[in-house]
Amino acid sequence: MIKKSLKKSSTWLILLAIFFGGQAWINRDMASGTAPAIQAETLAGDSFHLDQLKGKPAIVYFWASWCGICRTMESSISELSQEKPLISIAMQSGDKQEVLNYTGKKALQTPVINDPSGQLSANYGIKGVPAVFILDKDGSIRYATSGYSPTWAIRARLWLAGR
Repeated sequence: MIKKSLKKSSTWLILLAIFFGGQAWINRDMASGTAPAIQAETLAGDSFHLDQLKGKPAIVYFWASWCGICRTMESSISELSQEKPLISIAMQSGDKQEVLNYTGKKALQTPVINDPSGQLSANYGIKGVPAVFILDKDGSIRYATSGYSPTWAIRARLWLAGR
């Protein structure tokens, strides 16, 4: 019985090590330290500068209209945007009108910057979406992840960034 339990625990530890090792490998080129500058106009026509997020933990969220995983995170991101400063960036999702059409259909409540060329995404070292960057109150990247992130995991990272 003990051998079986030990074997099962060992298997889980190995799987966790593979998962977190894979995440580290995938995220290795993502920006760290001081967040790269973002100065752009949102789809709503508002001027945005990354400094607007300073003062408390914040989220920089990269997504794409063609990304299925991003669609599964839409409600979580909208919910988080009601609680914390957040800017979302539509990576290579078409021109302004195409992104406006998409966000209108989805009733997204987050401020959105269009990144049709992928330049902002490249500045952040993003290889795939969704990508979530958690900034501390000083605007430094504390956590970065790509792929699906559950709401509780983003909230935990925000909490840690605020400590």
